[in-house]
Amino acid sequence: MTCTLKKLVTGVGILNYISILRQSSLFKSAGIYTLSSMVNAAVPFLLMPVLTRYLSPADYGIVAVFQVLVAFVNPLIGLSTDAGIAPICQEKRREILNAYVSSCFIILIISTLALSIGIFLNHEFIQTSTEFPDEWLWSVIVISACQFIIIIRISLWQMHLKSLNYGFFQIGQTLITLVGTLFCVVTMDLGWKGRIIANVVSAVLFAIVAIYLLWQEDYFRLKFDRQVLNRALKIGIPIIPHALGAGILIMVERLFINNMVGVAEAGIYFTAWQISMGLRIIEVSFNTAFVPWLYERLKENKLEINIKIVKYTYIYVMLMIIAAGILSLLGPWILKWLVGEKFQLAGKFIGWLALARAIDSMYFMVCNYIFYTMKNKYIAISTFGSAIVHVIACYILIKFNGAIGAAQANVISSLIWVMLTWYFAAKVFKMPWLFWKVK
Repeated sequence: MTCTLKKLVTGVGILNYISILRQSSLFKSAGIYTLSSMVNAAVPFLLMPVLTRYLSPADYGIVAVFQVLVAFVNPLIGLSTDAGIAPICQEKRREILNAYVSSCFIILIISTLALSIGIFLNHEFIQTSTEFPDEWLWSVIVISACQFIIIIRISLWQMHLKSLNYGFFQIGQTLITLVGTLFCVVTMDLGWKGRIIANVVSAVLFAIVAIYLLWQEDYFRLKFDRQVLNRALKIGIPIIPHALGAGILIMVERLFINNMVGVAEAGIYFTAWQISMGLRIIEVSFNTAFVPWLYERLKENKLEINIKIVKYTYIYVMLMIIAAGILSLLGPWILKWLVGEKFQLAGKFIGWLALARAIDSMYFMVCNYIFYTMKNKYIAISTFGSAIVHVIACYILIKFNGAIGAAQANVISSLIWVMLTWYFAAKVFKMPWLFWKVK
């Protein structure tokens, strides 16, 4: 082992690199994104003591299925063309960016209409398979469409390094959702319906604000550009299997628990899942700041810079593993004061789910190389491949181990997800992952 590698794996080496990170623009932007994401994610945590006391485990299970349906519909609304904002911004051509944003909205309108018809024609099947009331399926479409618009707006801020605008917008939507949920669930006593209504209201309100701001900044153009529209579809469509695979990862385990164990157990599992998502907050927040910083340096493609990026990556993953260990130890204690008595059994899931989130942190660090090179088909292959593994593992492990089998399947599919994505990332963009062997 070389001297450089020894420094990396020792505490002194890690502290030195963390000190360097603290002084960088990446660290400052990540701090703002982390703060806004923490406030955004604080809503489920702040609401957990309320919802687990005002809702039964079965009602909480309906809320969980609702969020699963939204996650599944999201990539179909707009056909995931919002993923092209980052690479298009790197071209630094405003006329192309304006045409791309306009094309995204055209695709959004067409896809929303088509998906609405599809859901209407199959509403009975959806209700039977998910146990989600079909008369509330409209809310899934509305929230997904509004979130697509919001993502367009904040992605532009992200790529133009306007982290404060990004943060204020996210926090504003979060606070409206929080207040709305408390009013609808506690004051109006609307149960699980109140949680959905609050989400719909906040999403619609901030989508309207996002459209207004995009219009004010002249991102819309009336001229139809077939070439840019085709480009948007080429970027977005290959990502759909990836996004659907991610939705399947969430959907399958809860539907299996619903049908094989019970809706109440699904609500308890969802409680543990929300706590484990505290780690995902850090992952997404750091990645939000990391993407523009990384893309700028990948343009240079210099060995010394790439080695530094790899070192930061390994340090970050090690810190996430430590964080997962801490969460595993504190999780059962957190549950004692955070949730109602009926949900205390969620503690048995936290260790497995925290480990899965720690493994996911490596995915977020390596997938960016695939997005940078626009070889999005590899993202689709890795995500869909791991989703297939997840379905099989979920069924087998839940059948033999009960609901905890879903958490165990999370770990297995996360490992497959990371290994496949890392393999493809190394294929499309060479990075010194074994930098200690580089002379």
